[in-house]
Parts: sequence; C-alpha cells; structure tokens
Amino acid sequence: MTLADDVWLACAIDCEGSIGWMSPTKYYSKKRPLIQIVNTERLFIQSAQKILGCGNITVQNRKDPRWKSTPLPLYAIRISNRKKVKDILIRITPHLIIKKKIAEEILAYVT
Repeated sequence: MTLADDVWLACAIDCEGSIGWMSPTKYYSKKRPLIQIVNTERLFIQSAQKILGCGNITVQNRKDPRWKSTPLPLYAIRISNRKKVKDILIRITPHLIIKKKIAEEILAYVT
C-alpha cells in the first residue's frame, strides 16, 4: 500500500467502517479483532478490497420495513484474520481520527 492508500483506507474506516472485536463462537474460543467497511456503493467496497489485498465482499439485501420501499443492498468487506488486521492497523492507525483509540487497543492485543 502507498501512503495515499493508507490515508484513503483510514478515512474509509473512520467514516464508513468499524474496528472492533468479534465475539467468541463455537469455532473460535477467543475474541478476534475485526475491521469492516460497509456501504451501499459496490465500487467503494471494491476499491477498499483492492487496497487491502484481501477480504471477500458480501451483499446483504435489506428487507426491514423501516427502510425505503426499494432499499439498496449493503456491500461489506470484513477482515478478521489476526495477522492481516495487525498489518492493516500498523499502516493506518497514524491516519485514523475517530477510531484511533480502539485501533491502538487492538494493536496492543495482537502484538
């Protein structure tokens, strides 16, 4: 990733994403770090995937009646591999504003 990619990704996560923890499941006994970006614009998520170099794009069709009569699908990319999350956070944490604190907490945990 270039510096411009790092800054773009940090901005995307600060504004349209989240950094946090996945709860333990029957397959994983420990909590796992998670980075995700969600948006209704597929091209935006594809751009994030290209910069990240990993992750699968999932599509969620919203059928909740609270949404518009023709809701837009939500596209998401999620990264929960500990090493990949660590590598990404090392590069983008200096550029984060809103989610910098949680990024630093996760980096301390995975390091």
